[in-house]
Amino acid sequence: MKSMNSSLRAFSTPFSSFRRPTFNLLSVPRLVPARTFPCSFRSNTVSFTPSNSNPFKSELQFSVKAEMSIAEGKSKVQVFEAEEDLSVSLAKHTSDLSEKFVRERGAFAVVVSGGSLIKSLRKLVEAPYVDSIDWAKWHVFWVDERVVPKDHPDSNYKLAYDGFLSKVPIPPGQVYAINDALSAEGAADDYETCLKQLVKNKVVCLSSATGFPKFDVMLLGMGPDGHVASLFPGHPLLNENKRWVTFVTDSPKPPPERITFTFPVINSSAYIALVVAGASKADPVHRALGGDSQSSDMLPVQMVSPEGEITWFLDKGAASKLRLSVVRTNEHLIRLKSISSWIRSVQAKLRIMFKKSIEAKSLQRLSGADRKKLKRTIKERFPQASDADIDVILPPKAEITVVKLPNRAHVYGVEGGFPMLFDVDGRGNEIFPTVFALWKVPELLPAFMLKGGEVSRYVIGGADLMFPGISIPVEGFPSFSAGQPWAVKVPGNSAPIAVGTTTMSSTEASKAGLRGKALRIMHCYRDSLWESVEGHYVPNAGFLEDVVFEDPSTSSVSWASDSCEDDNNTSSDQQDGISNREGREVDAAGSCSEQNFASSTLVDLREDVPEEITVDVNNLKMTENTSAEEKGEKLSTEEIDALLDKCLLQALHTTVKDKELPIAGSMLWSSHILPCRPSGVSLDIKKSSHKKLSKWLQSKSSSGLISAKEDKHKKEVVLLAVNRSHAEYISFKPEKQQAQAVDKKNDSTVSEGRIQRPQFEVTEIYKPSVHVNHIFTAVGADTGKFYGASEASEVVFSYIEKESLVKPTDKAIVVLDAKLCDALYKGAVKKGSSYPTEIHKRDLGAAFINRMQSHHRVTRGNESVVRKGALKTVQILTERRQGNKKVTRVSGLESFLVDAEVLASELQKKFACSTTVAELPGKKGYEVLIQGGVIDDLAKHLVEHYSIPKRYIEVLDKTKK
Repeated sequence: MKSMNSSLRAFSTPFSSFRRPTFNLLSVPRLVPARTFPCSFRSNTVSFTPSNSNPFKSELQFSVKAEMSIAEGKSKVQVFEAEEDLSVSLAKHTSDLSEKFVRERGAFAVVVSGGSLIKSLRKLVEAPYVDSIDWAKWHVFWVDERVVPKDHPDSNYKLAYDGFLSKVPIPPGQVYAINDALSAEGAADDYETCLKQLVKNKVVCLSSATGFPKFDVMLLGMGPDGHVASLFPGHPLLNENKRWVTFVTDSPKPPPERITFTFPVINSSAYIALVVAGASKADPVHRALGGDSQSSDMLPVQMVSPEGEITWFLDKGAASKLRLSVVRTNEHLIRLKSISSWIRSVQAKLRIMFKKSIEAKSLQRLSGADRKKLKRTIKERFPQASDADIDVILPPKAEITVVKLPNRAHVYGVEGGFPMLFDVDGRGNEIFPTVFALWKVPELLPAFMLKGGEVSRYVIGGADLMFPGISIPVEGFPSFSAGQPWAVKVPGNSAPIAVGTTTMSSTEASKAGLRGKALRIMHCYRDSLWESVEGHYVPNAGFLEDVVFEDPSTSSVSWASDSCEDDNNTSSDQQDGISNREGREVDAAGSCSEQNFASSTLVDLREDVPEEITVDVNNLKMTENTSAEEKGEKLSTEEIDALLDKCLLQALHTTVKDKELPIAGSMLWSSHILPCRPSGVSLDIKKSSHKKLSKWLQSKSSSGLISAKEDKHKKEVVLLAVNRSHAEYISFKPEKQQAQAVDKKNDSTVSEGRIQRPQFEVTEIYKPSVHVNHIFTAVGADTGKFYGASEASEVVFSYIEKESLVKPTDKAIVVLDAKLCDALYKGAVKKGSSYPTEIHKRDLGAAFINRMQSHHRVTRGNESVVRKGALKTVQILTERRQGNKKVTRVSGLESFLVDAEVLASELQKKFACSTTVAELPGKKGYEVLIQGGVIDDLAKHLVEHYSIPKRYIEVLDKTKK
């Protein structure tokens, strides 16, 4: 018991005293009588500890009748001073539900109504929600619709499209409008048939209690007469209990013909949000919430009683007849509004799992059986971890304890030591290492490298990690799937700062142009789990209070910055439509010092590889070749200043485009200036006379060459404009630079007698298709040649500039004319659905490229081949033959211009074994058979001697049990 108590002290503040002041509802005077429905101005899950000047007084007690018509525990009422506050809260509510259902079942089925509700949804199309919500998982339905053409002013579809749907990237095939070519009865039957098919396909759930479809959320409005959907007071359809969708031909409101969901469908919903604004609706609100109801004369809104939870969103006018003293007291309303806004800001910071103040439910030691089970789970969860790695995390001779939290999460740690693992659901399905475990075994997880230490401020502050904040390795990202655990590192520091799960696969990320959220952070340095350890341990001096920089003990190491060059193609995309998301998402580039973002921590996990392929090339026993440190004369301060100016002018002439401005200083440095430095020359701003990038750019701004200004929000200098008529710009003659092969490797251990291998390069290219040919023709581009991704994007943006399609009121939006709309969507939009009229600039490049024919070019020395489709991988297979002998096969060499006969001869000498070359049956190509299990050495040979990128090698060892 003594040792257990010491272990509990090791987590001394883990679950009782978390970072920042805590907020406790119990310390606030109750806002509602004990036996009435919960009434909250934001949420009953977060509150505050009042100071001496408590704004809540005894007269603020609600005076609400106890006899409520809504079931206790299932209803919430929120009253807002203004409709603006209502819209903010509704957006947060909807966003939270979207995240919940996408996480739980991979889809979000949302039902909307017409009227003023669409206006109340406007905050969803603004930051931070427009970029943080996974719109691709949304499926949108209508609770009712007028039987009119989709472009008719009375159409609920048109109202929703103009005010909401056209501004978010929901796939058109997932927006379910009615067939407006049918009669009211036919449209209702058609819509019900559609719903039944979607239930069958599990897009929409089926309620086990009612047998009717169970939508994730319904966002409903209410009319002044108390009607919801197209179910009006006194109408016979109020009692319809068999149909899912029915029709109305005698609506008391024009137009008379409508279709509508029935009450059994409405009330089967998991969540309902009833949004009511305006004093004209105060009477039905009072009847519904004031207990003034009779079964013989119930309003339709009073019949809304969902299977799940209902939340009322009311403005002051709609709630004016409820007997709430707070509604009549403007001073208190202002206070409550201020508190509500403050609580919203607190909630935004509590998204990480260990940001909340949580009490430990229990602590106990693991038994021997549980310990073995935990180790097996870790091995399955982290297949790249060796037994030695697991022993470091869970020492064999140490006692392992588990802390169980009220939210069902478990935290595993070494008794008297550090918490090492946490299990999100307590079932072993989502186990993650803590930063303490990652500091002991830094390569336990693949890691995203931030663009600089400054970006770490956002991650530590509670942000999820966005792709624009990540440094792209020279060879690109390895394959990964959604939901995989990844770590986050800072350049120059081997100790990870956070851990989370990927939000999309590498394929989805590539199609999205490396935009959006990359990693949902689960735990990070300086959160409450880290603070639970006495002494606040950090692995090195690079870990500061609110930011992490490179490890000073390794700062003397020369970091190459070649990986920054890959960012050049996407720099313009990353400037448009990206904001800080109020600290919730990382989208800024950080430090601008020259660094090497090593890719050795990235694990090659391919989505299309069979489950039995568990060995990937990054786990093979291969040693990375490091180039010898380049030797040369040390540059003086004056020479570095001159080199900086030369690189800036070279970048301004060659890569910095006016349409890409403004550009963040860190992006200018990493994506434009560094790639322009001479080969083999190190460029360090700290060794110049300016010492800082901001001071240097401001000095060039003072000279009139550029216009630069400090962004106080991002705390860095931003390049606003280039003066191309400046004498210094005009007099400079840019140098022609030779493109370097991305996948070329330098081997410092090559002996003098070894044959020099020809340069190898793989490039993804695209050819114009019939869909986009007219766009290329319009700007005078050749429709018969191949284009890189950046070149193709340049074509479509040239067309936009030529036709002046940028929306005047929002420079990030492109208005689609007939040609561009056909190029992007013709043949891809579901029949009966409307074509989009606008597209965001960040989505345009990827959408345009997706309509082109995908090819790849493989170049080895003077030989170059272009093939259609994606590049096929090399497959290496080891299996047993007769007599328990092993044989290794390798195929797919033709994709990389590798001669099978030559490779077989090399391997015969290298491995001192027999090799044969055989033609693949029924396929074009050859495979090489090598005697013995040489899977590790063969993969190493292909990487080192043929420069085949690791991500293009798949291995399968069938000899392992």
